[in-house]
Amino acid sequence: LPKLPLLLLNGSRGVGNGYSSLILSYEVGDVKKAVQEVLKHGIVKNKLTPFVKGYEGSISKNHDTQQITFEGNIDIINSTTLVINELTPSLDLPKFKDILNGLMEKQGKNEDQPPLIKDYENESTEHEWKFIVDCPRSTIALGKDKLLDIFGLIERETENIVAWKPNGKLGVYSTIESLLED
Repeated sequence: LPKLPLLLLNGSRGVGNGYSSLILSYEVGDVKKAVQEVLKHGIVKNKLTPFVKGYEGSISKNHDTQQITFEGNIDIINSTTLVINELTPSLDLPKFKDILNGLMEKQGKNEDQPPLIKDYENESTEHEWKFIVDCPRSTIALGKDKLLDIFGLIERETENIVAWKPNGKLGVYSTIESLLED
């Protein structure tokens, strides 16, 4: 067996033998520390949170429900302009442009209100996202939390941890920590 479980470093998604599995990737240092805790105390004391290399948004995990939330970044520049500088991991350029184009056509709550966004510029590069969005004041007034939702910049995942055990049988785990302890 490897010294560190590569399954947690690389993550995994798939279906095999009638079981589906979704295991997100974790940071090497966190996994190493958790393995050391298991070797020393028999349990993982510090809960693990997924990690996506290069991701600048926030990642949080509710350890009671095992639900992971990814949030992109929106900066409100003024009363009519905002900058989106991080998308969630599952979004790519074509998907996000579809969202923005849809928002240019979608009316506010009332039909007499303008569309949620007027226009946008894509200044993204190979290494970073940057969308400058021109909005009516009514859209900016909704607040950052509502804007994250409107722009599709909140993504939720729940891990389904199914992995082969060292004895060659399938194991179903309730948490990443229980997988490590096994």
